Amino acid sequence: MAVSPPPLRRFLLHALWVVVPFCLLAGLSWNAWRADSKIRENRLLDAARREAERALEDGRNSLGAWSPIPDEGRLTTPPPPDNSPETEVARKRYDEGDFEGVLGSPDSVRSDAGLPLRSLAALQLLRKETDPARLEELAAILTGSMEFVSPLFLEAAAQRYAELEMTPPPAVAGWREWWNRAQVEEKLARLLDGRPEVKWMTLDGKAYLVETERHSGKWRVNELMAVSAAVGKALGVGDERRLLADGLGISISVGGQKVAADGASVISIYQTDRGGWRSEVVVLDQETYRNAEVRTRNMITAVIGVAGLAVLVGLILAGRAYLRAVELARRQSEFMAAVSHEMRTPLAAMQLLAENLESGVADRSGQRAEHTRMIREESVRLGDLVGNVLAFTREGRAEPHEAFDVAAMVADVASLIGPMAERRRVHFDMRVGEFSEPPSGDVAALR
Repeated sequence: MAVSPPPLRRFLLHALWVVVPFCLLAGLSWNAWRADSKIRENRLLDAARREAERALEDGRNSLGAWSPIPDEGRLTTPPPPDNSPETEVARKRYDEGDFEGVLGSPDSVRSDAGLPLRSLAALQLLRKETDPARLEELAAILTGSMEFVSPLFLEAAAQRYAELEMTPPPAVAGWREWWNRAQVEEKLARLLDGRPEVKWMTLDGKAYLVETERHSGKWRVNELMAVSAAVGKALGVGDERRLLADGLGISISVGGQKVAADGASVISIYQTDRGGWRSEVVVLDQETYRNAEVRTRNMITAVIGVAGLAVLVGLILAGRAYLRAVELARRQSEFMAAVSHEMRTPLAAMQLLAENLESGVADRSGQRAEHTRMIREESVRLGDLVGNVLAFTREGRAEPHEAFDVAAMVADVASLIGPMAERRRVHFDMRVGEFSEPPSGDVAALR
């Protein structure tokens, strides 16, 4: 049977008190996750930015010191002689063999051939010296400046250390590399146009990074391989730098050329420029970078989905229970109406017959016995109807059991049938046995 609309509408209105708060809670949870995800992403990016700036600064600082830009011809052309009084005094001392006295003169004091007297005196003393400390001091004078005559001085110093079977200082041992670098720098200075912040230059098939400081007139020259090695070390792929989120990396370039990177980049999400250098935070693997966010989103979606499904199932079960309750209430109402109608008929008949007996109508018409029989039949009919109702209400339920007093129940029954027994001259005795435990059962049915 179809359910009437009002109960259904009432149930739907009640269900809104569950559905609306749940939807609000789900929306707030989703927005909270989005906000937390954004905060987490910003924190990761901030950490990556700081790491990129640190790597850039460490990489720049690891490329060596700045030095004055060399003058053209310094390694190939001797300077003109200086005829100042100070120079004449130093030359006289050198000619007289007072080499110790010449060591205190500046590098600008030179011989007639343009050779620095201080270096010549140090070379003369080094050829006769055997003390290691004194030899190192003299070698420091020879390597104090690099010019056209330096290879001769340094080769002589290296031979002296070899004769004495002593380990030369690094400046003497690596003088050839030093001299070659000085030659490269002089050639690059001759080819350099202006004072650019950074510039890549090629010489003899090799790439060099040239950096200049406009305000100080200094520069710094490094080969590409040296730049890549130094910046890669500063980038720190070991335990020193693991602050980046999974899937992110750092790429460092200078003058438009990449010199170090964590890997092949997909997307650049942050970059900082400093003195022609650029450090970028790049996405190396989008799937890995977004993996944590996707896992969290899927987990929250699953929780909300399961909760929504539970609410839906609960609403369906509650709706079915509500509709069954409405149907049961309707049937109970119809049942009570039918029972009332059925009980009204015998009661009305019994009332009419009793009034006839009371008024004497039945006696005058000779129908007293008939009326009495009809009252008894209607009472039997009413009793059967009540018994059916009681049986119907007990259906599907356990029989009621309660302890009762047998003597009291028998006495009650005896008081009801006692007058009838006296009219019929029936004598009966009432005896009640003793029970170890009070009996139990349906008291109403027993009576």
